[in-house]
Amino acid sequence: SPFGNACLDAEEEQLLDAMRTRLSSLVKIADELGVRLMVDAEHTYFQPAIDNLVLGVQREYNKTTDRVYGTIQCYLKDAPRRNKLFMQQAEEEGWVYAAKIVRGAYMYQERERAEKRGEPDPIHDTPQDTHDCYNAVMR
Repeated sequence: SPFGNACLDAEEEQLLDAMRTRLSSLVKIADELGVRLMVDAEHTYFQPAIDNLVLGVQREYNKTTDRVYGTIQCYLKDAPRRNKLFMQQAEEEGWVYAAKIVRGAYMYQERERAEKRGEPDPIHDTPQDTHDCYNAVMR
């Protein structure tokens, strides 16, 4: 089953818990200082974990203000869908969604990884497609 490989082992769970603890402590300090915290994006295979952590602290700290920002990388074909999903979650759950919108940085590595794994290319086909995606997400 493909989901069997999606489970974290004990060491990965410890790493994820440590990341969650570090992020929470940073957000707490940002909240005490009254400043915003922006969490940068990573390669696609790390991004779901980062999104999960960011959405968790946004639910806690973005109740009335835009304290924590995630990142949406518009060079990825799924950027509009993910951004819309996160916006809907925030609206339904009653917290402030905040995101830094960028074009992206890992284009060559992501293409190469997808090709090696026999997966669809997650990157837009042309720079103009990325610009169009960026503009659409910004609306």
